[in-house]
Amino acid sequence: MAKTQVNEKEAKAASILVERAIASITKFHQQGQKSRADHPERLGYQAGKLAKAANINPEKLRKAREFAHEYKPDDLDRLFARCREHQSPLFVGHVIRLITLGRKQRLRLEPKAIKGRWSKRQLDEEIRKICGNRRAESGRLPRVPHDVAGIRVELRRISLKWERMYAAMREQTEAFKKLSRLERQAMKKVDNAMGEVTRKVSTHLPSEPKHRVPTKLIAKKK
Repeated sequence: MAKTQVNEKEAKAASILVERAIASITKFHQQGQKSRADHPERLGYQAGKLAKAANINPEKLRKAREFAHEYKPDDLDRLFARCREHQSPLFVGHVIRLITLGRKQRLRLEPKAIKGRWSKRQLDEEIRKICGNRRAESGRLPRVPHDVAGIRVELRRISLKWERMYAAMREQTEAFKKLSRLERQAMKKVDNAMGEVTRKVSTHLPSEPKHRVPTKLIAKKK
């Protein structure tokens, strides 16, 4: 009897967790839908202002918009039905990773992630295995901003992201040291070029982004 009660409590707790995760993903999807309906074009330099109004950070708002574009109502129904069937939740962090894949890849990986109760880190690893050096099978070209300010904002976002990633790899990852000399040299050249892009476009933008490469990491790059 006691064992049955424990099992019932665990099942109830799992069901509550699944429903909370579903509610969180639904809210995230609705934010993306609303943003796309209000602003069909790429956000560009308006991202910060619109994200603040939506009480969400700019990058997450972009992801919400992409999620709303990639996941139609039927896709959400399928996702939620699987989560309920296996009493295994996926969270917003999971779907943000899933939308980096093409639809065919996503349909293959989504049920595995749910059944396997994958963490976000496990999902990252599986995505890397699938993609490798190949481009995801989305078949879609990046959405290019239609104005100069938007292009500059996007260039700065990409270049800063690269700088942070490169600095973190040099600082924290032992595997970085195992790369060949030519690979490390190539990455250094890219890093220098990205730094130049950041400096050049930032002179035309109203303010620097909040997230910069840590000073400690910049010093180590020299």
